[in-house]
Amino acid sequence: MSAELNIIGHIGFRSGSKGLPRKNFKKFNGKPLFQWSLDQLLSCNYLSGICVSTDDEDAYELSKKHGCIDIGIRSAELSNSSASKFSVWQDSAKKISELSISYDAMLDLDCTAPLRSMEDIENGLNVFKTHQPDIAMSITDARKNPYFNIMEEDSEGYLKISKGNGKVFSRQSAPLVYEHASSTYIISRNFLENGQFLYDAKIKGFYMPFERALDIDTELDWEIANLFYRKFNAV
Repeated sequence: MSAELNIIGHIGFRSGSKGLPRKNFKKFNGKPLFQWSLDQLLSCNYLSGICVSTDDEDAYELSKKHGCIDIGIRSAELSNSSASKFSVWQDSAKKISELSISYDAMLDLDCTAPLRSMEDIENGLNVFKTHQPDIAMSITDARKNPYFNIMEEDSEGYLKISKGNGKVFSRQSAPLVYEHASSTYIISRNFLENGQFLYDAKIKGFYMPFERALDIDTELDWEIANLFYRKFNAV
């Protein structure tokens, strides 16, 4: 990757999880789920450094043994299920700045998406470099479309189509929409320091196929991810 961008790698994860208990520490094809993303960052030789935001002391000590930046254990306030991803990014960015570490952007890999490829990361960085948005975000094919088959209740409790006038009668004729793939993000330092909410950002998407963008949140997701891993790695 080009040297003109000074990039810090980042992963963040909590010790707890409601949908799939302790999922980030559960062994996925031989190693803890979080380590798949950490190992990908460690293999990116263009990064200026890597930091890990977690409330788990053992995982944090492991990250330091790998040479990650010592930003300290994540606070309890940011370790519950209501803490936003963006607030965690900003907390890490603040700690990096307090250590007088210079950077232009943060590359965040979500620990619950172990199937991304190094090519996906490169694609995201290329989009960020080319368009210079606030955030370059992984996207994938939406399995439902708000103009066609996603509905919500109106003020009287009746269902109506979520977007548009309800006169789209096939998936093929509906406007193209994307699903936010919780996998890979590149965020500018300026937005980390000055942004308020994730979707206030000027966002550019980069495409990932569903089988690599899968985000593990439930036991079913776990089974599907294992199925994809075996299929594409000939296990």
